[in-house]
Amino acid sequence: MDVQSTIVTVIKRTLTFNGRASRGEFWWYVFAVVCANSLLTLLASLTIALLSLETIGLVFLNLFSFLISAKWIVALPLFSAGSRRFHDIGKGTWLYFALLIAVLPIWKMFYYNLGISILSFEVTQAIRVLAGMSLLAVCILPSQPGTNKYGPNPTEASP
Repeated sequence: MDVQSTIVTVIKRTLTFNGRASRGEFWWYVFAVVCANSLLTLLASLTIALLSLETIGLVFLNLFSFLISAKWIVALPLFSAGSRRFHDIGKGTWLYFALLIAVLPIWKMFYYNLGISILSFEVTQAIRVLAGMSLLAVCILPSQPGTNKYGPNPTEASP
């Protein structure tokens, strides 16, 4: 499968959290998301840099809203591809979401918004780093050969 068809496959299977996704399917989509995010951020930065101070507020608000919307649009296919990637190596979706929640900076909400300090900031950062390394390690593992409880191996030719 080439890169373009892989990305189209991930987008078509946005709401499909069952089945399996190969390493190539997952990582090519991640690569496309990182490239698109970098390009949009660069264009937004250049646009803001070229504007006068009078118009920068409204334009910044519109660009910020667009960037947040774009990130949410690509997040759901990424979540479903990650779920299927975990299925491909024989792990459940709940492990994927547990690691993903540990990596996301929602810990800051407890400090800044709620004023709750259950764990120190350093401990929560260590949890995020360990969860991120675990997430990366699991996502680069090879597929389970043959059929597992989530379906047939997507890299093996079907008879």
